[in-house]
Amino acid sequence: DVEKTFVDAETGQRGFIYVNNEVYLEPYNRAIKEINPIFLRLRKRIQDNPSQIARLTKIEDLSKQRLSRLATAIALKRQGKEKQLRALVLTGEGKQLMDNIRDRVAEMMQVEDQLLKDRKKELNQAQDILTYSTFGSILLVIIIGALISFFLARLLKKSLAIAVTAAEKVSAGDLTTKLEVHSNDEI
Repeated sequence: DVEKTFVDAETGQRGFIYVNNEVYLEPYNRAIKEINPIFLRLRKRIQDNPSQIARLTKIEDLSKQRLSRLATAIALKRQGKEKQLRALVLTGEGKQLMDNIRDRVAEMMQVEDQLLKDRKKELNQAQDILTYSTFGSILLVIIIGALISFFLARLLKKSLAIAVTAAEKVSAGDLTTKLEVHSNDEI
């Protein structure tokens, strides 16, 4: 947004200087109105990152200088001071300022891209841990369930074996067979 806004401002200024018609200043005037809200939005988005705020502050300072040079060129054109305007443009300071702004914006973007990659990596790691934890929990529940089933089956098998032995003795005619119960449950 910052670079585009400055391109618009420069386009409007250049058009005005070439044609000397105020209509050509429309992109410049729009850019002047948009630049501060853009910086406020950016500052709000990076408020948790002091190094990025420092970079943005430097870009704002360079932007103020660049806008001042654009305004000076426009004022010189309005006053008909073509020689001073030409001298101002030929210093190359406006281009240097714009190059610095582009470099600083690119640096900020690179830092933001790296932060995004780092956060994505952390998110993937957290997701992996969650996946492994979930898999481990499911496996643990299955193992515990299998152990409980094994011990219940063993207990039931033992109790049923005693009951079957007693039933066989009774069916063979031994009515004196006693069945001892050692637990209070139904098993």
